[in-house]
Amino acid sequence: MYVGGHIGCGYKREVSSVIDVNVGCKLLMMKQEGKEVKLSNGIPVEFEEATSGKIKGIAKAGYKCSEKVVQYIGIGYEYELLGSAKGKVEGVELKEVDIKGGSGIGEIGVGGVVGNINIDLRGTGSIGKKEGVELMLKVGYAI
Repeated sequence: MYVGGHIGCGYKREVSSVIDVNVGCKLLMMKQEGKEVKLSNGIPVEFEEATSGKIKGIAKAGYKCSEKVVQYIGIGYEYELLGSAKGKVEGVELKEVDIKGGSGIGEIGVGGVVGNINIDLRGTGSIGKKEGVELMLKVGYAI
């Protein structure tokens, strides 16, 4: 079972008819219950309950390519306030992994509208405590 939510605020300002700037922050909370699984060789692995709480701030600049398409680039920072990962393999406790700390974020993407469908394709890279690359496709339909 996974439960999560966030609350945030933001401000968007049009700099010109084709460029806008969007600044925002969020507080994100998540809780995931623990689970025991078995590896393919039958060894039991137990994951304990995990809780995460982080603050995220980001600034984005958008460029309107047309009335229905926007390209954007952003930079931000995320700080994990809570969080650790614990587990056991065959009853032996693994070293706890502390996920608290800060990460820099870079983002690039394109969004558009086709009829009643909103599409957003985004790539995000993180460096610091959280490292890696994410690719996201978001599709929404409005009635």
